[in-house]
Amino acid sequence: MPAHDRSPNGAPCWVELFTSDPDSAKAFYGGLLGWDAEEPDPELGGYANFTSGGVRVAGLMRNDGRQGAPDVWTTYLAVPDAAAAVEASTAAGAQLHVPVMPVADLGVMAAVTDPSGAFVGYWQPGTHEGYGRVAEVGAPCWHELHTRDYAAALGFYRTVHGWETKELSEATRRPSPRSSAARSPAILKLRRPSSSSLRALPESGSSVIVSRAARTLRFRPGCIVRIVFATGSGTRSR
Repeated sequence: MPAHDRSPNGAPCWVELFTSDPDSAKAFYGGLLGWDAEEPDPELGGYANFTSGGVRVAGLMRNDGRQGAPDVWTTYLAVPDAAAAVEASTAAGAQLHVPVMPVADLGVMAAVTDPSGAFVGYWQPGTHEGYGRVAEVGAPCWHELHTRDYAAALGFYRTVHGWETKELSEATRRPSPRSSAARSPAILKLRRPSSSSLRALPESGSSVIVSRAARTLRFRPGCIVRIVFATGSGTRSR
């Protein structure tokens, strides 16, 4: 499989699972995607990495409850200067959530809550350039913001990161009546599992929500991940 060297500035470069039950997360993603988990690094607060075929694809951190934060997947955007990204973000209406912080020689991180209320991380690469695989089986392939303030989100990412946007339909503007908070679920691509393996997921504490676009899985701690099915060399939604 082709390697992913580095994401361009302003693009997603890393995903991280913050969870109160790391062991369940390891079992869930190991069984579903074939991911392995590295040993937690005590010098980094117990941080661990998920790998696929020996290549890092996501991070894993225990949520001990002291921050009062929910279990959640977070998308990190690549930036050349984390401090400058935070300055531009706060000037555009974001709230600083995690101050700029060097992470050994791996890189520099920060995180903000954007004006629409969604949490987003920034990563200034050092020796860790982000995930080593993207848009292939078992790797992140899409990052989607489900927001209660569509206009604020568009303005923020256009202004701060220079994103160009294209509205697919007016339906994208309508907030979900079931949405109680903005969230940024990670969407991952994998080969279509057998129907028997999907039926087994709820028994291990997961729930499955089926839609025409993808299959949404919610594993025990409450995090959401959407699965896009791949068959052969192409991708097919179900």
